[in-house]
Amino acid sequence: MEAPGNLAPSLQWFEFALAVQVGLLRFSVSMARGRQHDRNESRCFLDRLVDEVTGAAAECLVAKVLGIFWNGSVETFKDVPDIGRVEVRSTIHAAGHLLVRPDDKGDRLHVLVTGKPEHQVIAGCMWGHDARREEWKSNRAGNGTAAYWIPQSALAPFPPRRQDF
Repeated sequence: MEAPGNLAPSLQWFEFALAVQVGLLRFSVSMARGRQHDRNESRCFLDRLVDEVTGAAAECLVAKVLGIFWNGSVETFKDVPDIGRVEVRSTIHAAGHLLVRPDDKGDRLHVLVTGKPEHQVIAGCMWGHDARREEWKSNRAGNGTAAYWIPQSALAPFPPRRQDF
């Protein structure tokens, strides 16, 4: 199902329920393994869980728009793309940036989804190799590691051509 422009269809209740389960599983496994994904250790567990659910919902939404199965993988990190050749990044902030890290694979399409799960919007996309521009490099997260923060104005429309992903 393709959405016109940057709009995206909403998730059905059962799709959101799946995203909640995947987010909870990702959070739980991370906690069990003692990983501190959060750069800001003052954030509570519930806020971190919300981030995991929001990210899983964004992946589910992008897969739905592309018409590709979403497996909701856990513990695959950079080894396996989120969907096909696509990496999904999400933020609840409507004016948020696409975050691409220096070790992200250049041959993957990075997609930015903004908003909360009930009103997410696919803001656009960019290939990893195109994201590595010095003017976008910053340590905004304050974690000591610079990354590329791509403004929405630089993103290509989504979805891309079918053969691209």
